[in-house]
Amino acid sequence: MRSLQLIRAEIRALQEEERATIKAMKAEVIASMMSNIKELGISPEELGFRIEKTGRGAIDKEVTEVPLQKAKIKTDVKYRNAEGKTWSGGRGRKPDWVKKIERDNGNIEDYRIDQGLDSLSV
Repeated sequence: MRSLQLIRAEIRALQEEERATIKAMKAEVIASMMSNIKELGISPEELGFRIEKTGRGAIDKEVTEVPLQKAKIKTDVKYRNAEGKTWSGGRGRKPDWVKKIERDNGNIEDYRIDQGLDSLSV
């Protein structure tokens, strides 16, 4: 029987491989999109941006791209403790339970949720 520590190490390695794969795939998609945008001459307005002109004189005019809507991005839960408390792992203040794990020299990655399996849990 494999140890829990070995299984967790394998999970972390696979999650890192997943992150690297997604990063590479995103880079390819973005490069392709940029090429298509340039080739087809797609404007910022067609992509959902509006152009705001600022400045007072004709010479001073500066063009900036501003998204039409500022959408709040919902982040998925990445960590869950035994009590069911969750954390997205994102910006901002860390929850007290995460701070306690760090103070006790614990590994927050031991609390990482496997996104594929988490959606199946009841």
